[in-house]
Amino acid sequence: MVSLKNCIQMSCRNAGARRLPVAACLLTVTLLCCSLTAWAAPRRIKTLEQLNKIAKKVKKHKPMVVYFDGEGCPPCDRFRPVYRAVADELVGRMLFYEFEVSEDNRIMDTTLTYIPALGVFYEGKTKILIQGSDNPAFKDKESMKEFLLQW
Repeated sequence: MVSLKNCIQMSCRNAGARRLPVAACLLTVTLLCCSLTAWAAPRRIKTLEQLNKIAKKVKKHKPMVVYFDGEGCPPCDRFRPVYRAVADELVGRMLFYEFEVSEDNRIMDTTLTYIPALGVFYEGKTKILIQGSDNPAFKDKESMKEFLLQW
């Protein structure tokens, strides 16, 4: 996998070799950055084991946000686009994931009671887990963003 830094260097080198103006190089870099940002969030988690493995890996990095939802859940369907919009805005500050409980419902036996739910994990610990669509953080995009930025 090529890093963003290497892509930028290659783009600028190629622009210079072709005697393209600096603006062409910057346009290439801007398009590359925009496409990588859109691609980066949120990722799908399919099993409880995968969730635990990722949580352990990221414990010393950025806060990890997981949106728990379920198939055939109208509130989940309503808030999923809101979560994704917030994830797109905050992608550099936090790591965003989605976990559909119908794919691995064992989590309902241990941690979750209601969906949709939003969990924030940091330094290997659950910082907060909010459940149910009546929580104020699920009100709208700004409420969810404000809630997440406190972590």
